[in-house]
Amino acid sequence: MTFFKAFNVLNLANFTFNSNEGANLFYTKTKYLIMNKLILTSTLFICLSCTTNETTVKANGTNNTSLQEDVKYSNSLTVEESDYSIKIEVINQKSAHPSLLISMVLKDGAYFASPLTKEELKGKFYYDFGEYTNLEFFNKVIETPLFIKNTDVTSNILDPAWAVKSNTTYEQQLTLKTKKDFEVLGRVQFTIEPRCTFETIPFGIKYENGEFKLFSPKC
Repeated sequence: MTFFKAFNVLNLANFTFNSNEGANLFYTKTKYLIMNKLILTSTLFICLSCTTNETTVKANGTNNTSLQEDVKYSNSLTVEESDYSIKIEVINQKSAHPSLLISMVLKDGAYFASPLTKEELKGKFYYDFGEYTNLEFFNKVIETPLFIKNTDVTSNILDPAWAVKSNTTYEQQLTLKTKKDFEVLGRVQFTIEPRCTFETIPFGIKYENGEFKLFSPKC
């Protein structure tokens, strides 16, 4: 029942039963029932609308990046933070095994745990492509400069043996499993010290016409 139909019914009830007290009571109950029905219908409509919008947003946030609008592609992706910056790019693109290159620049005494340390630590430097299979890592990661464990006997919690304190790059070759165009999402994760926060840097790689481009996924 639309609002206008309900309004006409209420007017008709008011005109017909306005002459006596019992009719007025009937009119009041009728009006109450009709308005309740309108409120319930309107509330249900709003709830269904909200649920649909939420589902749409989640669908647009999947790994299918073709659903994203205004995505900018470039040769590299850089993220700036107060105590570090990170640059991600694909180099040696014409070789049989191009390489993913991740450059870490540290600021104000910041440090993190090398992926090569043998210490049992949570939050070591780490990156992956999730479950994507058309682009895979090949050979071991190359850390430059190479991590050297601090063996100084004065090393303590403020100067841990596993700490990477200098600007460092991580390079690992890639194996391309398809010649078709594609997009893949990846992530870099690490704990930045001494503020002790776990960082997750999402990134995207687009392969098109034999070239790799980087982008920031909107998800």
